[in-house]
This record gives sequence, C-alpha cells and structure tokens, in this order.
Amino acid sequence: MVMSKMDEPSSDNSIFPTYFVSKKASEKVKVVLSGEGGDEIFYGYPRSQEICKMGLNTNYSITLMDWLYLFLPPFKAKNKIFQKVYRILKQPISYYLLFMSPMRDHSKIYRWKMVKDECRKRGIRGLDLDREFYLEGDLLRKTDFATSYASIEGRVPLLDVDIVSNSHVVEGEKLEGGILKAFLKKMLATYIPKDMVYRSKSGFGLDIKAVFERSKMLRCELDKALLFLKERGIIKEVYSAGFLIKKYPHYAFSLIALYRSVENNERS
Repeated sequence: MVMSKMDEPSSDNSIFPTYFVSKKASEKVKVVLSGEGGDEIFYGYPRSQEICKMGLNTNYSITLMDWLYLFLPPFKAKNKIFQKVYRILKQPISYYLLFMSPMRDHSKIYRWKMVKDECRKRGIRGLDLDREFYLEGDLLRKTDFATSYASIEGRVPLLDVDIVSNSHVVEGEKLEGGILKAFLKKMLATYIPKDMVYRSKSGFGLDIKAVFERSKMLRCELDKALLFLKERGIIKEVYSAGFLIKKYPHYAFSLIALYRSVENNERS
C-alpha cells in the first residue's frame, strides 16, 4: 500500500491514481513530465474565475460571515448560500477557505484566522492562494512522493523559473473570455486539435465518500486511526467513523493519512 511508506501526512487522495500512473510509466521510462503549476499559475480552477471577479479585494480579518458560516449547523444549501454571500461581499480568502477547509465547524475558526494572518503578513491576493498554499503544500509533495515511490523522476516544466517569473506578463490573458487557463490553451491549440484542448476539467482525485462506502478495509483503517490518534492525544474530540464518512469524508481520509504517517515514524 502507498500509505505504508508515508512518513508525513497528506490529505490528497489523488496520490493513489498518481502513483498507479507513475508505476505504469516506470515500465517504459525513468523520467516523466508533470503539469503541476498550470492550474495554480495560469488559473485553471473554476474558483479562479470567481476570485478574479472580486478584483484586488482582500479580507484578512475574520468577518461576521465567517463566524456565521462556521457556527451554523450543516444544512442542504449552506455552501451555495455562503458562496454567493462571499462573492457579493467580495471576500476572496473566505470564499477560498470555504472550498479548501477539510472540516467546517466553529472549532476550526482559529485555522481560518491563521491562514488570513499569513496572507496579511505576506500580502497574498486571492488569486495567489492556490499557488502559495495548495501547490507548494500539497500537489508538489504528492507528485514527488508518488513518482519516487514508483522509482521514477517527476519533473515540472511549467514551474521553470523563467515561466514563473514572467507569468505576470500575460496576467490579463490567463482567464480571457472566461476560459480557464486561456493563455496556455491558446498556445497549445496551435500544436494539437482544439477539441482536445478546450474540454471540461475532469480532475484527478477519487470520490472518497464512495470509496469509503465500498471499502471495508478503509472503514476499518478509520476506526484504527480514531483510536490511535485519541490514545496519543493528537485529537481530543472523537466523532464516530460513520458520522465522519457521511459528513466529512475528506477529513476522515486525512485522519487515516495522519495515523499512518505517525505510526510509520514510530516504527522507523
């Protein structure tokens, strides 16, 4: 199992398809090229379009809407309502955190504050959030781990220093015409058929809730993780496995990854 080798936690479940693709590639080559950085530098996520519409607005402080969002109990349309509220109020950091926080309740308000304080300290704009946090803290680690575990080298040409340092020159073309990664797609369309370039984004992760529902082994891993982390004082409040799978499946997966990485370090 991939997790049997992890020495630090990662909540990104796309590590599994990345590993299996890398493993298959290792049968033919020793070096592969990854597109990491394209979405983060040239704006390839749907949330990038909405954040772009908010202009240069920042909201570095915890707002009333943040308190309401985190303290209100879950209900069916909660996320859609607050997405609209944050768009109207032009609060890009809150809008981003709504998508990216693995668990959304009042006990996590201090985590939102930590992120906002860091953004203030570094002067990070809404459109920079994926590049500054998601790319560095998640995607690059995941790709490096998956390729290394498959005994091949993964390289990231879109993060070449010249590309990154000069990407601001085409800032106005990155979402031109409301198209995600418009500049990159326009370049690529000069080399390959347009119908291959202008396609909907499909993603590379797993439907983790569905995986939990189908896999007894994964549910058993979650039970072990909750007990293990509770015994070591890493988590204080323990929800039932069933509740986490139903309401917060990505958080449940994160707990398994944390459990496995701590256990692996204890054994080494």
